[in-house]
Amino acid sequence: MSAPGGSGPGAVIRSIAATGFINVDSVVVVRTFGLAPGQPYDPKEVRSGVRRLFATGLFTDVTVSDAPTPDGGVALTIHVSERPRVKEIVFRGAKKIEASTLKGKLTVAEGQLLDAGTLELDARKIEAAYGEEGYAHARVVTRTEPSGAGAMRVVFDVQEGPKVKVRGIVFHGNQTMKPEALAKAMESKTPGFLRSGAYKPERRDKDETKLRLYMRTRGHKDADVDSIVPADTPEGSGVILHVFLREGPQYQFGDISWSGNTSVPTPALTASTVPKPGAIYNEAQIQKTLENAYTMYQEQGYLFLSIEPKMTDRDSAVDVVFQITEGSRSRVASLEIVGNTRTKENVIRREDPARHLWARVLPGRERRLRAHGGQRGYQPDAQGAGETDRHGERGRRVLQPVGADGLRRAGAQQSLRQRSERQHPPRAWWKEKRPAALVHGAVVPGHPALHRLRYF
Repeated sequence: MSAPGGSGPGAVIRSIAATGFINVDSVVVVRTFGLAPGQPYDPKEVRSGVRRLFATGLFTDVTVSDAPTPDGGVALTIHVSERPRVKEIVFRGAKKIEASTLKGKLTVAEGQLLDAGTLELDARKIEAAYGEEGYAHARVVTRTEPSGAGAMRVVFDVQEGPKVKVRGIVFHGNQTMKPEALAKAMESKTPGFLRSGAYKPERRDKDETKLRLYMRTRGHKDADVDSIVPADTPEGSGVILHVFLREGPQYQFGDISWSGNTSVPTPALTASTVPKPGAIYNEAQIQKTLENAYTMYQEQGYLFLSIEPKMTDRDSAVDVVFQITEGSRSRVASLEIVGNTRTKENVIRREDPARHLWARVLPGRERRLRAHGGQRGYQPDAQGAGETDRHGERGRRVLQPVGADGLRRAGAQQSLRQRSERQHPPRAWWKEKRPAALVHGAVVPGHPALHRLRYF
């Protein structure tokens, strides 16, 4: 803001004008400024008006000049420089990926206000898109070109570079694990039969996860991957992946026990326990045991429980205690059926679960509902306690119509094989297709152990 041109604090504002605007109307500029003719001139209020204009994000520069009027007042002029808008987006040098594909990955769009930070982020997104295609050395530079009054053309200059392949994988820190076995566990591969061997940077996180799981399922409970560092080959068309990992000692399972369980007897939980004392430690077996236990509790109507495996090292053995917090048992409080155009309501209610929300009983009843419903089946679309559904309502639970392939649909033609599977679904289909928690959902207000079901 310019310094006052001799206007004292007692002067009165006679007029306010705006200059420099292109896309923004002058009335908007003056109204946002917040002062009006007839008000006393106050430099603090003028500075506040300038801040309000900056806060809109529409301007790169705002200044205010003042001039005395013949009657002793002051005339204010607001000088603004607008942020230009994006008129066009151009990709230059992009040959391996279509411009329409690249444009779909951008945040900036035509008609938006130009923002340099957004352009830099979009440049990195384009580089990532090339990395997914194996062009790990692709580089993108952004620049802008004038394209009329208040408008700019955004140009992404792309240097694609050669397609990069994994020429080798070197492991550091492995003591007992064989490099060949570790390399086989990774998603990144060297070129081979029906295998391109393209290097894709986004695979590094997956490689770390797979290597970590591979080692932890072979006794190395504390195994971890510190980093995977790519090193360019001299010709620049390949990389050597250097994997830095820590195996740690190899463990066996020690004592395995359960605690906190009251509804499911300990012998039943013990029978569902996959790991056995004395066997090599395997993290996947811990997860499988948790799945078995959660299924058993869901059959008893416990939908909101937690099971935490607590481990204690004892020399080369790991003692595991599965600590259970059962919570409240869930019950059905009410049932609403809507949208049944083919199946009668009494048929649906006849197949409805009685009192407890049994995760294994409900799929069987859904199979019978599916047979009654022609090519429309019913699948839970459930919510947890306190969650809001897509209609903004709480305390609802629905079974949505689905096709035999598990996809929600209405009236699609299906093959004889699909119809047969719908009427007589194989046991494995329900094991694979049903959600992990088929019936968890909205709690009845004032009754945390009661739930409402809504079929439609």
